[in-house]
Amino acid sequence: MQGMNFIDGEWRAGEAPLVTLNPSDLDEEVGHYTKVGAAEVEEAMAAARRAFPAWRAFNMQARADLLRKAGDLLLAR
Repeated sequence: MQGMNFIDGEWRAGEAPLVTLNPSDLDEEVGHYTKVGAAEVEEAMAAARRAFPAWRAFNMQARADLLRKAGDLLLAR
């Protein structure tokens, strides 16, 4: 899986590419992403805080359904 960082509704390139390894097989690369700095982390946290009231309004089953759908979409890629 390769990708950029999704921050506050948009895809952004980071500072440097990083590799994610399978913890049970450190020779297996399982993903690539880009490193971000403190400013991008703060932006992402601010966006999450703004989104939280809408997320909180969903009941538990609706949240579970959305997370399951997101997982299915990721696996399909």
